Amino acid sequence: MKLWLLDILACPIDKKFPLASEIFEWEPILTQIDRDSTEKTQEKETPPSNKMGDSNQSGFNQRKPQVLEKKSIEEMGIDSKGDPIKLLIEEYRNGTKDGFFFNEKSPIEWFSQDKGEELLIRDALIIKSTKISQYLQETLFHINEIVDEDHYFIHDKSDWVGQKALKIIIEEIKPVLRKSIEYIPSISHDEKKNYFITQLKHHLEFLNYFKYSFEIKTGVIYCNQCKRWYPIIDSIPQLLPDNVRDEESDEKFREKWKKKSSFIPS
Repeated sequence: MKLWLLDILACPIDKKFPLASEIFEWEPILTQIDRDSTEKTQEKETPPSNKMGDSNQSGFNQRKPQVLEKKSIEEMGIDSKGDPIKLLIEEYRNGTKDGFFFNEKSPIEWFSQDKGEELLIRDALIIKSTKISQYLQETLFHINEIVDEDHYFIHDKSDWVGQKALKIIIEEIKPVLRKSIEYIPSISHDEKKNYFITQLKHHLEFLNYFKYSFEIKTGVIYCNQCKRWYPIIDSIPQLLPDNVRDEESDEKFREKWKKKSSFIPS
């Protein structure tokens, strides 16, 4: 289960949203955005859109979703006992400017038809081309599903450093987005392009990679309203109403993970 799913999942009992979650294990597989394959299949429809002003707006809106490829961490040159989230944080800190995560191309596409026109952006989380001000508002929504004020909805209790990544998103990236939402309307369209590339793109790439490339293997989803917990087993969230839950499976899961969880009753 990818983290972005928590943006849309609700409790099947009381429809509470957003839900809290704990991560016990990550899948040793990462989802890569294969932009080259996408562009080869789309090259007759529209040229690559990261080059400002070299494509038409209608072509950009009609681009198909990005082609995705899953690779094990060993295939990506990471030791099986390594932590790719730690590497993601290191590369984020190093300030690499383009496609910093395992030399991938950027998951973010930006586009402006003509000089002076509004900048449009899309990425793995917001797949429709969107004006920059609205795009930033929607991106902030994705972050708010991680934390509400000082209350974290997601807790990484695995051996990886996902909690550090969550802290970066909340304490560093979220303030940048809030500031940018206030600042963007006061500058020209051409200035917005430069501001996006130099001040925002790197932070947004980190958010995209963390919420889309990594997959939760084992964990629990919790509803603070009805106090029910739902297991994540083999990357699949088991959000089922009481009358169809597997009591035997639930009990095995509870016994295995209750000491690591704040949500599963002892």
